Amino acid sequence: ALEVSIMDPHYGMQCYKGESDHSWSMAECEKLCMWSIDALLARAAQYGTFDEIVMPFGNDFMHHDNLQNTTTKGTFQSEALSYPTALENAVRLALTMVQRLAAVAPVRVIVVPGNHDQLSVNAIGMVLNAYFRNDPNVTVDCGISPYKFYRFGTNLIGFDHGHHINVIRLAAIMAHERMTLMQIS
Repeated sequence: ALEVSIMDPHYGMQCYKGESDHSWSMAECEKLCMWSIDALLARAAQYGTFDEIVMPFGNDFMHHDNLQNTTTKGTFQSEALSYPTALENAVRLALTMVQRLAAVAPVRVIVVPGNHDQLSVNAIGMVLNAYFRNDPNVTVDCGISPYKFYRFGTNLIGFDHGHHINVIRLAAIMAHERMTLMQIS
């Protein structure tokens, strides 16, 4: 399996060099996300074909989470863009990212909410799930848990944005929940 993980793109954030260390816009975010996917696929090509591509999706994919331009917990983000515009374009970008990966191998999207965009990322995950519902090449885990697990062979991988739980606690939860499921089945 190949994991393609793009963390913290903060889609919808707009800033300019001088007020920040560099400029950032939706166009720059889109370009970086797609470049990252293409570059990772090109680097991974030397290892042959993959059974599956795992794409943790979210992790502050969006910069703000509502019409008030705040994060999930209410921290104001001064934005030049409206939330509906950012959300509509974020959905389009997410679809494009999954389609690009699905052209290479089956894709498993694992929705991981961030501290900026919990509601938005879960909504985008539901859109992805609905859009690809009849595509046997794409599965979407958009369950409500803030952390997710993925098993590939003998490997168990945990996903969390890092603001919900510390690493030691996540490892304990992984061991407990997976062991409990293995005993039931």
